[in-house]
Formats: sequence, C-alpha cells, structure tokens
Amino acid sequence: MNDILLAGINKCINRALEKEVQSLCSEMSLIDDLGMESLQLVTLQVELEDEFDIEFDPLEDDFYEIFQTIGTVYQTVERKLS
Repeated sequence: MNDILLAGINKCINRALEKEVQSLCSEMSLIDDLGMESLQLVTLQVELEDEFDIEFDPLEDDFYEIFQTIGTVYQTVERKLS
C-alpha cells in the first residue's frame, strides 16, 4: 500500500469521525470496528472526493462494497486515481 495514499484516507476517516483514530489497518470495518454511521459514511465520501479530487458515481460505484473496510476504500481511491 502507498503510505501517502493511506495517510490521506486515514485523515479523511478521522475528519468524518470527528476524532483521531491512531491505529488503522486495511481489514478494519468502517461500521463494525470504527462505529461509523450513515451520515459519517457520506461525510467520508465527500472528504475523499475533496482530498483526492475524485468523484464517486452513484450509478457505477457500489457504495455498499466500497465503504466496507479501509482496504476497500483504499482500493477504490487507488483505482480512481489511476
């Protein structure tokens, strides 16, 4: 994993949660492990779009799949930046 990309994603997650989470790993579930609720997931989407200058498409992107774990978010952002 690209450390710069991962750091940016972690920053977006911390902003969406409105708290600092120190140790994040790719297997962590956004909902089960971090306790994110639906509004926080939407905030995370906006934070990622702003941070990386990307767009999520509700017709093409499966939000349920993307926002499962930190790893699935990473893979999606990495793909969109390619």
